[in-house]
Amino acid sequence: MVSLAVALLAWRRRSVPGGVYFSLMMLAAAEWSVAAAMEAASADQNIKIIWSQISYVGISVVPTLLVFFAFSYWRPDVRIRRIYQALLWIIPLVTIIIAATNGLHHLLWGSFTPDSQNTRILIYGHGAWFWINVTYSYVLMFASIILLIRVAIGFPRLYRRQALAVLAAAVLPL
Repeated sequence: MVSLAVALLAWRRRSVPGGVYFSLMMLAAAEWSVAAAMEAASADQNIKIIWSQISYVGISVVPTLLVFFAFSYWRPDVRIRRIYQALLWIIPLVTIIIAATNGLHHLLWGSFTPDSQNTRILIYGHGAWFWINVTYSYVLMFASIILLIRVAIGFPRLYRRQALAVLAAAVLPL
């Protein structure tokens, strides 16, 4: 609910540098959170897997939106070329498709094992694509943090606290 509220508040300020990307990122984080909560609350293994597949929409797009936000926050006067934007979306889109079709190839999850303690926890055995997506996501997050560090260093003193708060918020999930 917090992510959704922040997304709505940010959307109202979408004209500020990075506002649209930030709002969309928070909306994706809200989707991810809701799907993860539904997966955790579900008792049936098949329903858990469906919610996990749905959560990959948010999981996949948040790092890409973070790098777009960080870049536009750092250099609001420069637009990322469309070809570079398209290239950055390839891995997230492929990941969403792989998550949706995992039963055919098991590239994201190779196995599903119920927890031995009779809890509702399902242990996911990770396939090859999981590691590709994780690596890509962390590369984007670290690139975003580097951009945000540059913002914090380069901004005038008046805006430095704001930039440091944004940087802290980006580092926290890591």
